[in-house]
Amino acid sequence: MSGFTVDQEFNEAIPLADITEHPDNPRRGDDVAVAESVRANGFYGAVLVHKETGHVLAGNTRLRVAQEAGETSIPGFWID
Repeated sequence: MSGFTVDQEFNEAIPLADITEHPDNPRRGDDVAVAESVRANGFYGAVLVHKETGHVLAGNTRLRVAQEAGETSIPGFWID
């Protein structure tokens, strides 16, 4: 790959047990609004997960919503 992009691998079912919220995530999304959207529209998109640490780089709110809903996996990209 060029220096413009990073290595990434899509996985349609990353086990929630393998990933965690990023400990330095400064944002707190609106879990209630996101949960309502997922119920109304379904889950779309993907989270970005650092391959080495399992920390979610983008999608921490969607991760929490999936956990609260009792999901066992979530679509995402492993980022190297």
